[in-house]
Amino acid sequence: MSEDLRKLHEMVERVKHDEEVAIRYMRIWEEEERIVARAKEEGREEGREEGREEGETVRLLHMIQRKVSRGKDLTEIAEELEDTEESIRPLYEAVQKYGVDYAAEDIYKAMREKAL
Repeated sequence: MSEDLRKLHEMVERVKHDEEVAIRYMRIWEEEERIVARAKEEGREEGREEGREEGETVRLLHMIQRKVSRGKDLTEIAEELEDTEESIRPLYEAVQKYGVDYAAEDIYKAMREKAL
């Protein structure tokens, strides 16, 4: 074993048996575990929020499809949904493009792909 390697080995052995180093290591490890757990929870919450938003958009698309199938225009639909024409226009235009028989979920997916 070379002299440098022997010194390194001795240092590693001293650190392994140093209680203060072990405590510091455990504290660092615990903090990293808390950070990872927090990041996972934040990711799950973001996923839940995206799911809620997707569900609401799909629900609106479905409602607009039903109203379009009854011959209603953008102005009438906005009034009935108690919303503005500007806010539902993209959904209305997507329904016009894909039709009332196209699944609302598929329209939503197409809109998202186009936005990306």
